[in-house]
This record gives sequence, C-alpha cells and structure tokens, in this order.
Amino acid sequence: MTTATQPEMHAAERKDVELQLQILPRALTALGKDLVTDDIVAITELVKNSYDAFAQEVLVKLHMDENGEQSLEIRDDGLGMNRRTIEDQWCKIGTAYKRENPWARRAGKTRRVSGNKGLGRLSMARLGNRMTMVTQALGEKCWEVEANWATIAGSADMPTNGITLREARGGSPFDTSGTRITIQELSSEWSEGKRQELRENLRRLISPFAEASDFGITLDLAGEQEEGKLEAQTFLQTPKYAIRGEADSQGNIRAEYRRQPEGSSGITAAAKVTLSWSQVWEEETKRERWQFEHDRETAKCGGFSFEIRAWDIDTEGTKEIAEEYGLARRDIREAIRAHKGISIYRDGVLVLPKSDRNADWLGMNLRRVSNIGRRLSTSQIVGCISITEDGNPRIQDTTDRERLSANRETEEFESLVKYVLYEVEKRRNEQRAERRAAAPERTMTHLLENVSASRLIEETEALARDGEKAEAVVPLVRELETALADSREEIERRLSYYSRLAAIGTIAETLVHEIRNRTTAVGRFLKTAEKLLQAHPDDRAEQERKRAEKSVRILEDMADRFAPMANRKFKRGTRRSILEERMETCLDMRQGELKAHGITWSRPEGRTEARVDPGELDIILDNMIANATYWLRHCENPTPRMEFSIQECEDPERAELWLHDNGPGVAEEDKRRIFLAGVSGKPDGIGMGLTTAAEIVAAYGGSMRAECPGKLGGASFRLDLPLGREGTKKE
Repeated sequence: MTTATQPEMHAAERKDVELQLQILPRALTALGKDLVTDDIVAITELVKNSYDAFAQEVLVKLHMDENGEQSLEIRDDGLGMNRRTIEDQWCKIGTAYKRENPWARRAGKTRRVSGNKGLGRLSMARLGNRMTMVTQALGEKCWEVEANWATIAGSADMPTNGITLREARGGSPFDTSGTRITIQELSSEWSEGKRQELRENLRRLISPFAEASDFGITLDLAGEQEEGKLEAQTFLQTPKYAIRGEADSQGNIRAEYRRQPEGSSGITAAAKVTLSWSQVWEEETKRERWQFEHDRETAKCGGFSFEIRAWDIDTEGTKEIAEEYGLARRDIREAIRAHKGISIYRDGVLVLPKSDRNADWLGMNLRRVSNIGRRLSTSQIVGCISITEDGNPRIQDTTDRERLSANRETEEFESLVKYVLYEVEKRRNEQRAERRAAAPERTMTHLLENVSASRLIEETEALARDGEKAEAVVPLVRELETALADSREEIERRLSYYSRLAAIGTIAETLVHEIRNRTTAVGRFLKTAEKLLQAHPDDRAEQERKRAEKSVRILEDMADRFAPMANRKFKRGTRRSILEERMETCLDMRQGELKAHGITWSRPEGRTEARVDPGELDIILDNMIANATYWLRHCENPTPRMEFSIQECEDPERAELWLHDNGPGVAEEDKRRIFLAGVSGKPDGIGMGLTTAAEIVAAYGGSMRAECPGKLGGASFRLDLPLGREGTKKE
C-alpha cells in the first residue's frame, strides 16, 4: 500500500475544487414566509401582479365550502400568460424579466410595472399549501397550473413533479385574456378582523388623489358586510388643510398651501410655500439627525411631487364633516384610516406602506408624542408622494416591502417630506390659533365639561333598553375618547404656556442671584489687581484689567435690568430706558452671529427716553433682532441688512420704534398670525418670540404690527411705546 508523502498531501489540499450551490425546495416556502411578512401583504403583492399584467379589474374573493373550509381567489382581466411565459418566467424564481421589461403594453397604452424583484409568486406559498392558476394570453390557449407547496417543500431536491401544467379543463373563464388564482388549504383563518384589515390596505393600493383610474379592485369576502368596488369617500377630496407641490432635482420645494374655512367646503386662503435645500441641510446638520454625508448645495434623491391632506378628527372636526356629507363620525375616521399616513407611489403604484404595521414609516406618531396637539398623527393625514423609477432610482423599498432602503438618497427624501409635513403643521397651528383668538376664551370649567361620562352612561342605558348589541357602544366610547383627547390637548397647551410665563420670573431670579454672586467676587479680585498694578505698573496687564472690569459692569447692568422682573412685586412704568442705548446693547449681544452671516445694521443717534422697563425692552428688541437675523440668514440677498429707526407718533406722549430688513418679508395672510402664540415660520420654532414681544408692548398700551414690503424691501416691524419725561433729544 502506497501512502502520500507530506508534500504530496499539501499539494492535493491546494488543488481547486468546483462546488455546486444547491437550493433545497423547502427554501421556497421559507422565502415566502420571510420575504412576504403576512397574509395581507401577500394578497397585496398578487393584486400588484394583476396591475403589472395590465388588468383593468381584479376580484379578491373568499370562498367558504359546505364544510366551513376557506379558499382564496384572485381573478383579473389582464394580459395573462402563454405556455412559454409560464415555463420560462413564472416557474423561475428571481428572474430579471420585470427589471428588463419595466413597461407593460396593451391596446396602444403603456403602464409602468410595480415589481422588479421576481419574488411576488412566493406570496402564494405564504397563503396556503395548494394553488391552482388558470391563465390565458390574448389569442392563445388557456392553461392550468397546479402547485402543491407542501409536496415541493418535502422533496429532497428540486422536484419535477411539484407543479403540473395542462390545458385548462372546462374551457376558458375569460372573454379574451386574464388570470385566476385559487389558493386552498389556507395557512390561517380569515376572520372578520383580518378581512377588514385587507379592505383597508387594498383601498390604499390605488392613490385616492387620482381623478380617474384604469385599475379597479372589487372585494367579495364572504362576510356580513356588503362588498363591491373599493372607492374613497367624497369628503377626502375637500380636506381641512392641504399642501401640494414638488421638490425639484436639487431638493428645492415649491408648493401651495390651502385651507378650508369653518363650516364650508370652499377655499378661502392659499399661500405659496418655498423651502430651499440649503435650509433643510442647515437645520438637519445643526441637529445632527443624519447618518450619511450630504452635499449642502444640492440633494441627490431626485425630484418628486406630493400632496398632503389633513383633518381635525376631534368632536368638532368630525361633526362638521358629518353634517356636510351626511356621514356617521365613525365612517369619517374609518375613511381616513383606510389611507392614513403618507403613502409613496412609484409610477402610480403603491410602494409604502403595505400594511397598518408600517403606516408610520416616517415616524410621525413618535414626533407627536413630544408635542401633543401641535403635531399631526397618521390617523389625521392622507398623503401621497409620487416618485418614478427613472427619476428616483435609489429610493427603493426593502425586499420585505416594509420600509425604504437606508442610503443617502433615502435620507434626503425622508427629510424633505418631513419638512413639507412641518409646513402643514405650522400653518394648521396658525389657523387654529387664529380661530382660538377670535373665539371667546373657554374657562377651565368649560374645558373640563368633556371629562365626564354622564352622557355616555345615558346613551348606553338607552341602547340597552332598545335591545342593541354590545358593539353598538363602541362608537360612543370612541367619541368620548376623542372629546377627552381634545380637552387634554387644550389643557396641555395652556399649562405649557402658563409654565413658560411662570418660568420667566424663576429664571430671572436665578440669573440675577448668580450674576451678582459672581461679579462681587470678581470685582474684589479686580480691586486687588488694581492695587498691585499701581505698585508695579504694566500697560498690557492694565488693559486686560480694564477690559475685565467693563465686562463685570455689563453683567451688573444686566442684573439690574432684570432684577425687577424677578421680584413678585414687579410693577411696570417705574423705570425708564434710553431706546438708542438698549438697541446698542442688544445688537452687541448678537454681534458674533451678525458678523458670521455678513449682516450689517444701523440705529439712530440721540437719547429717546421711554417709560419702559429696561429688562422688558431688551426682551422686545432681542426677539425682533433674532427674528430678522434668522430670515436674513435664509434669503439669497448678498447684502443682508437691518435698520432701527424712531419716529414721532400721532400721540405726542408715545414714540414709534421700527426695525426694517431686506429679507424675504412676510406673506400678506401671515401679517397678523405671526404674533399669535404657537405660530412660527421656523421648521422647529415654538412660536413664542414675537408673541412675548407683542404682549409686553400691549402691557404698555401699545401695539405691534408687520408691514411688507417694508422700507428696505423685506419686512418692517413697528411698535409704539410711552415716552419718558425727557422725550427725544437729538445729538
């Protein structure tokens, strides 16, 4: 017997060996369960296959035999398949056919196909063990395909007997062409709750924004509810709040916001909305919310169009819709829920979301938790984002069809959609604030009227007397829940506002105390340093000491200005301010930011004494400067500028103070709203700056307003204040 030597064995080990990759049959059913996450998504994928086959009608039907066994049927009038297509494409998993042939054609028309992964047929394996497919192409024979997924999965290798192909028995069920799929031995039972979920998700499949569609879905789910063609409720075409527009290929947004007046379906207000990509980039970068690197100058995600519609679904909101359209409030909420959230359509076909589980793919509800009432939830929104395969090739859903693939383009796309949503929320909050301002203020007693179950108890007892079933109480409970949420939202808004006002005094008291403690200690040190320098002169050290001494005086002056506000006995009008000095001080405090953005400024000379507390005047001026600075930073003016001026008032005992800028200005419809609490033009602003300034001015008997175009072409803000004894002295 001959044995290989050690070198010979090593040589044998180094020899390349060709291995064959094998896929076991059970991988087909495993892929069906893993890649198609549930039965709802599986049927959605099969309906999308009908769309890709250029069907005009598709029927989804649930059968029940005499033994109570359920089966599913999906039937369409699409292009169908001939024998060659069945053998070369349908029987091969993962083909590139749809990717290589992205357009379906029929009778001179074209339709962009929705799938390109070649995995849709695995949905059948997900739904049940046995499948029978009857299909016929135009002018071809009708074929019947049978598959037993359980038999295929149990084979040791790729079988040849798991799928049977034959000419259709009993003739063709189609007028010209189509496909009928019947699935038996279902993997799970289709309860009424599951059927309702299917109804809601198939309603979402075709965009409710399309005026007309050449693709319809009909349901027959063997339930008590009458079925038929899925259609959207009419009121969805007349939203309370809406924004419509597009993002161009650089990521710049141009849109129009529309709002509906109270108690009417007409449009009373429309406003142009613009948002530059650089502004989005700056805000997102500042908050460090991005995972990928992005170009400040332009987005790479590609252009897209959008429309977002929103409603108030509280008691008053649903009541208004119910009265106008003759609907039950429950039907209103269910109609919105059927399309809830923001949906993405690629070339007219749904990409996301595929089910309720991922309806909030943008994270809207999580955002709302941090700001209840001001943020919109998915249950209040019906949104449509339209992308294309050619224009947005990198915006793709993941293989499980539950989310978008993580990459730079997707991150940019999601950020842009969020900022469109911010715009709707901002304008909705403005409208609601305006409505609250015009309506009589409700007392806390009135707000708490909804926090009661007395009416619920009365109506429940009445239903019981009439012999109604327990489920009849559900709409009443939902209505109570909505009323409670409405009350909670208003109470939280007030408590938040009151707490901010209360916090001003607390913060002022703390700051004054800390400033004085520290400046006292620093002052003692500087006095000691002064004595040392007198004994041992040093010019450079003396300059630094004087600079430090000046800083201490500024801090002490600040403490003096804000000290009265920290006192519970604070009384307005007891102290005086020199307007020009306060302008200079506030501009100095913002000097670094102004220089960084190339913003120049000017103020009048002179000494105009006003009967206004210096601390409160600083708050007014600083909010005005901060507002002007923000908008000057976000405009395309190469020479951003702001200018203060003081003018005589009709009342000789008062003076007008103006701040002009050459920024983007203020829209006509926004001139009054910007002074309301909660109204902000900034994406993440809280809307308190100008509100606080206006309230302080009002406390001194004055008013604040905006004019546009102003003196410098941008916005001009005007306010009037009471003069002191000295009035105005020109220098």
